[in-house]
Amino acid sequence: MTKIKKRWIWIVTGLTAVTGGGVCVWRAEPPPGAAFGGALEQASMKTSLLAGGQGVVFSAPGVTEPRSRSVQIVSELSGTLKSISVQAGERVQRGQLVAELDHSLQQAQADLAEASLARAEAELARVKNGERPEDIAVLQANVDEAEARRKFAEFEATRVERMVKKEAVSERELAQARSSRDQALAQEQAARKRLEMARAGARVEDVRRGEAAVSEARAQLASAKAVLEKTFIRSPIDGMVIYRHREPGEAVFTDTPTPILSVGDRRVLHVRVDVDETDIERVWPGQMVFAQASAFGDRRFAGRVVHVEPTLGRKNFRTARPTEKVDTRIQEVVVALEDADDVPLELQMDVWFLSEPERLGKAGADSLAAR
Repeated sequence: MTKIKKRWIWIVTGLTAVTGGGVCVWRAEPPPGAAFGGALEQASMKTSLLAGGQGVVFSAPGVTEPRSRSVQIVSELSGTLKSISVQAGERVQRGQLVAELDHSLQQAQADLAEASLARAEAELARVKNGERPEDIAVLQANVDEAEARRKFAEFEATRVERMVKKEAVSERELAQARSSRDQALAQEQAARKRLEMARAGARVEDVRRGEAAVSEARAQLASAKAVLEKTFIRSPIDGMVIYRHREPGEAVFTDTPTPILSVGDRRVLHVRVDVDETDIERVWPGQMVFAQASAFGDRRFAGRVVHVEPTLGRKNFRTARPTEKVDTRIQEVVVALEDADDVPLELQMDVWFLSEPERLGKAGADSLAAR
């Protein structure tokens, strides 16, 4: 064995002694843009991780997103955008008005429904309150007038009957007199009924019909106001405006909905990672990770796994690396990063999943060593 080979053996043995016999397997691709000379830095990284009791298990690509994911705000009505009150990058609160449609038609419909309700309520009040004393007096006068006409018609009919017996008038005149008497009697009876109804007050059926009309008018008003409210577009969450898709004056349609704004909760930045199906057994909630992106050089962002999707699916994006597996199934894993306020959304990052000895156990450590 040459001196050079012996020297490398002693170096490896010394490193093993310093790290306590720990073994770390580096299976992931180096960060995008890293040169071959970065291998020494990666070796230093592995040594520091082993000294802290943790090592890299594997890595996977991911894309940054808000904690709430990106929420697209669309209009529930077709119309023309009247105004948009926020810009990209501004913070918004849940329920805050962010955009408004032209609502002249919806406002007119709400005003009409309100007027219909007022009319129905007034009619119901009239039915419940009954006739005024003045109206009762008028009805009483109508009864008195009808009674007087009936008495005169009876007198006239009696007179004509006597004259018929004396053959002073014809049978035709007698028939007309009796008809006038009967009409006057009917008119008097009708006038008396109207007076009795006015004094008795509203019928139960009339009150119920009036109440139903009021309920219908209120429902129509509530519906018109609900449609009017939909012209005022509000933020569904607390967060930040990520993107402004539309501008005032543009038309929006419900049959082909397009977002007006995209908002998201950026208080904590998440990375949605595509974990290869061969690595899913080595992921668990709470697992420590760190992430890197070529845009930030050697800077590392610490984080933890906060959610693991229960089902497998297709890859969400491609990294364009020669070693990338294309036809494979993945499990989406969500990672929460720390101190990543300056990291933009939709940035591709490499996420390195770390082992925990107490979690893996001796068998798990031996398995990592064998890989």
